[in-house]
Amino acid sequence: MDTGSRSDARAAGRAATFHRRDDAHKWARQAETRVDQGLSPNKSSAARLATFGDRIDLHIHDMCAVGKPPLRSKAATLATLKNDLGNERIGHIDRAMLIE
Repeated sequence: MDTGSRSDARAAGRAATFHRRDDAHKWARQAETRVDQGLSPNKSSAARLATFGDRIDLHIHDMCAVGKPPLRSKAATLATLKNDLGNERIGHIDRAMLIE
C-alpha cells in the first residue's frame, strides 16, 4: 500500500524522486532499457520545460503534490516572478534579470 512516502531512483547516470516506489522502479527500468538500446536515458520533466514560467508551474505542482502548497508570501513571489519573467526562455535568464 502506498504510504505517500518518497522514493529515489538512480539509473544510467540520472536520478529522480517519485511519490510511489513503483513509479521509481518503472522509471529506472525505462532508463536502463533506453541505454541498452543505445539511446539516451529518460529526460527529466524539468528538461522538457521551455520557459521560466513552466518551471514555476512545475515547482508549484510538486509542492502541492507533497501536501505543502505555497503559502501567501511564496505564492505572491512566484506569481510576480511568473508575471515578470514567465515567458523568458530558461537559458536566457541571468542574475541581472532576477535582480531587476
